[in-house]
Amino acid sequence: EHRSGTYASGDIVEITVRFDEVVVVLGVPILSLEVGESIGVAHYARGSNSTDLVFAYSVEEGHNSLRLDYTDNFSLELPVNSQYETSIKMASSNPTIDANVTLPSPGLAGSLGASSKVVIDGEIPFVTSITSPQAGGKFTVGNVIYIHVSFSASVVVSGSPMLLLETGAVDRHGIFTGMVDNKTLRFRYDVQLGDMTEALDYWTSEGLERRSDLSFQMDLSSWIKRKSSNPTLNADVHLNPSFGYLDGHRLSVSESGIVQYRALKIGQRGDGYKLRFRPESGELSDRLCTATVDIQASSEYELMSNDSDREVGDSFGSSVTVDGDIIAVGTPFKRRPSPEVQILTIYNKAQSVSNEIQMITTTVDKKNAVKTEWAFSTCASDGSSIDGFFSITYFKSSSYLYAQPLIVPSNVGAEQLKILINQAWPSLSAMHVSRYPNMECSSENSWIWTLFFDDDWPFDTVFQTNGDDLVGSATVSEPENQRVSQVLRGTFALTNPLTESTTREIPYDASGTLMRDIIEADLQLDVSRISVYNTDKNDDRPELGRQWKITFLGRISADAINMDVPTLQASGRELIGYGASVSVFVVSQGCSSLGGQFALSFLNDVTAFVPFNVPSENLKHELEKLDSIDAVSITGPDSIPLDGNRLGNKWSITFESINLSYLEDSNVEPHCQADGCNLPALELLSSLVGCGTGFIIEHENGAGRTMDGRASKNSFRSGNAGIKSGSVDVFRRDTDQWKIESTLTSIDADSYDEFGRSVSLSNGYLVVGSPFKESEFQKQAGAVYLFQNLECEISHCKREWIQRKKFTAPSIHDSVSEFGWNVATGVSSNGLQQLVVIGAPGTSESAGKVFIFRGQGANWDFHQTLTSETWGMPLPNDRFGDSVKALNDTIIVSAPGARNKRGAVYIFRESSTNGFSKPFIATQVIFGEGAVPGDMFGK
Repeated sequence: EHRSGTYASGDIVEITVRFDEVVVVLGVPILSLEVGESIGVAHYARGSNSTDLVFAYSVEEGHNSLRLDYTDNFSLELPVNSQYETSIKMASSNPTIDANVTLPSPGLAGSLGASSKVVIDGEIPFVTSITSPQAGGKFTVGNVIYIHVSFSASVVVSGSPMLLLETGAVDRHGIFTGMVDNKTLRFRYDVQLGDMTEALDYWTSEGLERRSDLSFQMDLSSWIKRKSSNPTLNADVHLNPSFGYLDGHRLSVSESGIVQYRALKIGQRGDGYKLRFRPESGELSDRLCTATVDIQASSEYELMSNDSDREVGDSFGSSVTVDGDIIAVGTPFKRRPSPEVQILTIYNKAQSVSNEIQMITTTVDKKNAVKTEWAFSTCASDGSSIDGFFSITYFKSSSYLYAQPLIVPSNVGAEQLKILINQAWPSLSAMHVSRYPNMECSSENSWIWTLFFDDDWPFDTVFQTNGDDLVGSATVSEPENQRVSQVLRGTFALTNPLTESTTREIPYDASGTLMRDIIEADLQLDVSRISVYNTDKNDDRPELGRQWKITFLGRISADAINMDVPTLQASGRELIGYGASVSVFVVSQGCSSLGGQFALSFLNDVTAFVPFNVPSENLKHELEKLDSIDAVSITGPDSIPLDGNRLGNKWSITFESINLSYLEDSNVEPHCQADGCNLPALELLSSLVGCGTGFIIEHENGAGRTMDGRASKNSFRSGNAGIKSGSVDVFRRDTDQWKIESTLTSIDADSYDEFGRSVSLSNGYLVVGSPFKESEFQKQAGAVYLFQNLECEISHCKREWIQRKKFTAPSIHDSVSEFGWNVATGVSSNGLQQLVVIGAPGTSESAGKVFIFRGQGANWDFHQTLTSETWGMPLPNDRFGDSVKALNDTIIVSAPGARNKRGAVYIFRESSTNGFSKPFIATQVIFGEGAVPGDMFGK
């Protein structure tokens, strides 16, 4: 047995062998151990005259074991030595009986492997990576660059190792400054005057043999060894030639150490490349294998697109063009899905927090409500005449005599009575009087007087009459109130529409305190203050109307205090009065900062509600919980100002993969795939709070059709399955290798464009044909894209290809034109402009046409259309423009379908006339010698 742990070269592992009785040891027994390709040996160290014998094992280079054990049952050996006897005997005063030294079977109970887990790692540490913790960029004199060299296992360092760097005319050293961790060394490089490199790396000899063996430099006192209690194993500081890389697709690694690769290559020549690998499974999976190869220069070089991105049917190499050190390769059937991007913005208009103010108002039709009428009459016995006087007394509140009784003649006229009343009682001036004969009385001069008052002030008026001073049998009746005042009385109620709760009945003349108590108790709305006043400025009483101005404190919602209180609803069914009513008016809407929650719905699949400022990772989690969405990536929320005074939060949502089964009943494009679809817009379910709260979901309905379409100008874009959308890989030669510099696609890529069907390079311009690009008005019309290489102004920068122009065929109305089936570009004869020649063999029922553009940079003009009309009427299926070539002042065009598919090639030369932009003139036609139908000369 032994204590578990991991041990490296130089470590001493003590192993205890336990007997059931005390034994004595003579000589040096050994214990054989299973440690890989060789046998490890543990020598007896101590323990005689006890039951426990201790053996010491020194780990050596190449020893490996995931669980140390001895080799077999007979691993405890007693070597025969001519100088001394080796034995293990039962202890006694005279030991003579040999102990049983047969061990338990390895791996079974009682064995070393079963009782302990001792890991032996005797592998030589080797360099696994060389990196810098600093961000890339341009460094100048005086800057410090730190370099980290990582090993496969823990190491210790003695002295001052140095790393030789490739820094131009003078190669500098990175100086060892310490350990980053147990496996990583830190080196410091100070940039000095004259140092220059496009990509800093360690030194490599650039002679016939590219090697980096001497990049690690150490003097006699310096070393790097495997970390252990007694470091003895030197680390392997071998470095592969710089800028080399291993490419290809690994299939498997067998137990015998054989590696199977598809399209294996090392991307830079050099000697001494070390390849390290392990079996993927089996007993030898802990075994590191090493192979060393030399890669020499070759007259052949195979170009491949990115191995991780290659698919069967891509048609990489369908078109190729070369210009100096640049190669462009078309892959027209490449599937380049573009995931849908939708932008979600929620916003509000609040600049500051303000309380909600609502006005509750009771009203009445005052003009009609306050009118009153009093009538009285005189009468006498039949045939008699009325004479004398009677009195009218004005009481207030039925008991208070307002003034002395008014004495009037028995036959007082209406106008005279009004004057007398106004003189006696000035407060009753708003009135008029009528007098009519009393037809119900048979006396000669009996009358009925009616007093009409335009208001009810004082509203508790009472009149009395007295006829004691009338002559004979004449009498005067008591005044009768024929029209009672109809001012406000009764109660009303309020309702909170959000909670549908309704108050108790509120008196028409309720005080502010009572109104506050009712609203807070019955509607659960907090009130800051209430102002109460009557509405009639001339007659200050609630019977003519009252207003309650209520300032609310706001209501607590899920994530904020919502100052926007629901507008109360009023019911005046219990109000009494002429035209009585009650209303609610919002004086000032409550405004608060954006808050609350929202949920998103996609194809009727709804998320849980999330806060208004939900972090992107939380929103991603909720969307990916939906059955309809497999994966999204989200950025935000970004706080953004919108038009006017709106502020909002914005998230950008990219649909990386969706569940196609949810799209069966949706209006999506044909051949939609999970990672590229033109999707329906998200929908938002709002529980947002704030003043003027709203939301915007920006998405594009359909793929962009123009180079400068919305998808290029906005951050949202429609998704696309990208089937046969195509791409072009640009390679640039760097010393002896071709490195991929850029992979180009069109800005408005769409399925079945076949971008890359044709390519042409010249003078820093790359022209790419996309013959089945759908235009705004027709399918498979075709398009051509022009890219320009922006050369570096300094030596260490990344070259960039930018799309400068999208060409479409002018004045083509055929449903299929195949514009861009073949392309060519070259410098015009004047040396000042670039020519772009575009074949459209599908035009005019495949008779074909060729189009020429001139320009440079981003400025291009249509120049000319070429046909075969000079040699006769173009015929359907000639396919003029199937191949095109531009050579200075000459353009060559093939028509493989001409002459019943015998084929023809047409030559056009630039006119010799003066002018900056000269036309091309038909000069010659070439037929294949002995061509027969079907040869398609020029194809």
